[in-house]
Amino acid sequence: MITARKFLFSLKLIALPVLLLILLSSCDHQNEGGVHIPVPKDTSDLAEINHFIPEEQINEFKKSFVVQRDSLARLSPGLYFPISETFNKQALLDLLKDSTNVGVRIYYGLKTGSNRNEVRLMLVGVNSQGQDLYYEKGGQIGKVAAQLPPGGGKGGVEYGQCDPPCEQ
Repeated sequence: MITARKFLFSLKLIALPVLLLILLSSCDHQNEGGVHIPVPKDTSDLAEINHFIPEEQINEFKKSFVVQRDSLARLSPGLYFPISETFNKQALLDLLKDSTNVGVRIYYGLKTGSNRNEVRLMLVGVNSQGQDLYYEKGGQIGKVAAQLPPGGGKGGVEYGQCDPPCEQ
């Protein structure tokens, strides 16, 4: 006669390997086509900052910016400020997958044009020493700005999709 204790023990012997097999096989499928982004230990001041901002405050800041943006546009009609820029996920992954990258630095730039000048955002990685990190499109990542040869084909992320559209 099999006791409840023996039955549960037998069930555990069968269930444990099956559960382990399921977990291991599901992990393989979750990372299919994905990118592993390492999160290095960061001892810089950047690591101490809580970057969370509540949605209500985001909306308040956006609203205030639009008012100022419209005032600046009236004062300087040849200067264009987008409300936002959107970057695709692949560009961000290319920037973040460097194992020494602990953050993203956003630069503001001015793209000069014949009809108007556009304020644009440019994103580069940053290491724990606060140095800019650039990546080579389709190639190696993680070169510190000071290590780059002039015109070396390395850079950051730009050309976001503007809202409203940049090209008018």
